[in-house]
Amino acid sequence: AGVDEIALGIFLERFVGVYIEHTGGRFPLWLAPEQVRVLQVRGGPGGHGGDGERDRAADAAAEVLAGLGQLGLRASLRDDSATLSRRVRDAHEQGVPYVLVVGARFCRRSGFCFRAGGRLKQGLDGFR
Repeated sequence: AGVDEIALGIFLERFVGVYIEHTGGRFPLWLAPEQVRVLQVRGGPGGHGGDGERDRAADAAAEVLAGLGQLGLRASLRDDSATLSRRVRDAHEQGVPYVLVVGARFCRRSGFCFRAGGRLKQGLDGFR
């Protein structure tokens, strides 16, 4: 490797390090490794939502995830047993730009809403 290549590598490494430190690991949407995290709402201990509602919510979450993939977004689904607030907090701490919460209530309306830039948007069209 030539001296120029080494100097360029050192510059890029330093630039990336400074950028990560400056942004706190919260990258813009186009640069974030995970752009959207889909969270499925589960029935609570008070009997909120039966198995049928959970199945509809799981189907809707999978459908939303597939739609995000078709839009070319890097998205993941987290549907583990942790509480919703814990899953939202984890996504925030990991710097995921968008967190979509999908539950049975949203399935009945055949869509979902999310906030972006302080404005309420609805459905996958809001990502375009």
